[in-house]
Amino acid sequence: MRYIILACAVVVGSAAGTLIGISITMLFLQISSRRHHARTSFSASQRESKVKLMATPIEPFDHPHLSNEVNQAIRDSDKAGGIWLKDLPLGHEVRVQTRNTLYAIKRNPDEGAYWLIRGHAKWCPDWSQCSIHGSTFGRSMLKMGFVGRGMYLEFSLVGEARQELWLPWSAVITTSQIQDCWESDEDGARFQ
Repeated sequence: MRYIILACAVVVGSAAGTLIGISITMLFLQISSRRHHARTSFSASQRESKVKLMATPIEPFDHPHLSNEVNQAIRDSDKAGGIWLKDLPLGHEVRVQTRNTLYAIKRNPDEGAYWLIRGHAKWCPDWSQCSIHGSTFGRSMLKMGFVGRGMYLEFSLVGEARQELWLPWSAVITTSQIQDCWESDEDGARFQ
């Protein structure tokens, strides 16, 4: 006997798109191998159509519950590349060139959960402590802890930097589109 697990997620939201609740239903189906084999007598045309259906290639990155547009954005992001911040060694920096600004990001040695960022004339002209959320595709979908080409960097200033600018706790800064990003040392020498 084989067991198949089917999961169904129901999401209910208001007109503004806020999430009200998630209900997950698990359904277990028991399939007897005898009943399965008894139903396998197909005609030749049915066997051909079944083989054609099974031979249809499936994109390895496609998620069945996401739209084609989102799946395409994920594939494009994987092709363009980027940097996972969790893999950045202490003492190295990430340089992020957006359409308008060149940012420098490095790990804060005093506060392990926070980063230091500089580059924007208004938000962070000098090294400012921040929380880097990740990169977005231009909408609400976030690739956490990742700085990707063709995406938009999203971060929040924390501590004194936020207080100096009178920013609320929930203020999120989103950059213009990232043109390039690379890892460098503190002198700005680019690593390959």
